[in-house]
Amino acid sequence: MVGFVHAADSTVTPPGRMACKGCFSLALGADGTISGQGFLTVFAGSYRVHNGDITLEGIGGAADGEQPDGKQYIEALRTAVRYEILSARRMRLYYNGGKDYLLFREWGEADSKIPAALLDNMWKLSGFVRTADGVVQEVQSGNCGRCYSMQMLSNGVIAGRTSANEIHGNFEVWGDQIRIDRFFAVQPTRDEPTDGKRYIASMPEVTRYEVKDGQLKLYYNDDENYLLFRAWKESKEDIIPEAPPAELLGRTWRLLGFGGPFDYAVREPEPTECRVCYTLTFSKDGTMKGRTSSREISGRYKVRGGTFVMLFSANESAESSADGREYIRALDSISTYILSGDRLTFYSEDQRRHLLFCDEKALSFDRVPPGLSGVWKLVGFVSADGILREADPKDCDRCYTISFLKDGYLTGRTINNEAWARYQFNGHNIRIRDFGMTMVGEYGDSDTYVKALKQSTRYELVSGRLRLYYNNDRDYLLFKKTQ
Repeated sequence: MVGFVHAADSTVTPPGRMACKGCFSLALGADGTISGQGFLTVFAGSYRVHNGDITLEGIGGAADGEQPDGKQYIEALRTAVRYEILSARRMRLYYNGGKDYLLFREWGEADSKIPAALLDNMWKLSGFVRTADGVVQEVQSGNCGRCYSMQMLSNGVIAGRTSANEIHGNFEVWGDQIRIDRFFAVQPTRDEPTDGKRYIASMPEVTRYEVKDGQLKLYYNDDENYLLFRAWKESKEDIIPEAPPAELLGRTWRLLGFGGPFDYAVREPEPTECRVCYTLTFSKDGTMKGRTSSREISGRYKVRGGTFVMLFSANESAESSADGREYIRALDSISTYILSGDRLTFYSEDQRRHLLFCDEKALSFDRVPPGLSGVWKLVGFVSADGILREADPKDCDRCYTISFLKDGYLTGRTINNEAWARYQFNGHNIRIRDFGMTMVGEYGDSDTYVKALKQSTRYELVSGRLRLYYNNDRDYLLFKKTQ
């Protein structure tokens, strides 16, 4: 299934199915049998058709723990009244008295391999196109080289940016069909230009793609419109710089840690207690200087819109530490940035990793108690009687992580969302406030985890594991260190 559609205005709402290829599926056999799956609910039954009418029989209720979209899907199948074949690979299944329908795309396992043509290029949005007459409304990106660019990665992740924001999402392909979900902007979109808002709104509605002659077309709105992308590459030397933002200058930026676009728990660099390591300063004349873990570096930098590149000579093999070498490689691959308050984030060209800096005036080496630095992953919930319940889902390596950073913020991940908050330690007491997170659909124990994290009042380190006590110190969250 591609999504739930309101027939009156063709509004498509994709289901939340994570990376589950069998979820929200329906198979109809020539012998009148059906089978399929919601998110958790697996079903089987039979069907009858006559002159466009259809009845699905034998489908029970939703399984315990089924997510809301799964429940809606099961109920829609149970009340289906009519079907419509749009093409050899598309079908509508009407329910709710014909007011709404489920939109399906034919799918098979052999269709799910991502074509190399999608992965081999950096794509840049040229405009919004009306399919009927080819009229293009060009995107206004100004001189921003990286604005409205995106990359589709082999792990099914989309990473890129608008003119004012970093964007992420997931995608699946089967044949010439494509599904894009969990597509979101990292920062609030209130300051996003009109083109950016339209781009962010259109991507989750995409249902089909074409790649030809260095162009990518992503069709949406029942193929009536498409987003036109062109293969794009820009060298550092070709970038014509603009004046750097005043907020970037006159400050010493210190590295808080390494991270990836979907690994929000940032890993602090070693040595963690070095007070002169991993710094950068930028001058108005386009020069920069800084320090790795063991030596000084200098060079030039260029800023244009959201694009940021550094040009310097540094021999990573001369670095004495693994993190020093990683730092040099990361600086050399920087292509975009976001500057917000006392924080500066640089993103690599492939969007697979980022460097998080803060103004050193906002940093304190005494803020994080000994032993608490690093990335912590939730093992489970421990009740007052000492019984451990593992967190759901159990097989998600990136879920339920936190890091305590030296600028007074903790950062991490729930299941699908970035989370952040301010923290304050007083002995073994902890206060977590100003909690925030992005707003992608959650499931499993996410709500329970967030509620417990907000209520945490005390911590302990026992046998190398972190306990955060909540519920009046009766229960605790149990974490293990992963990095």
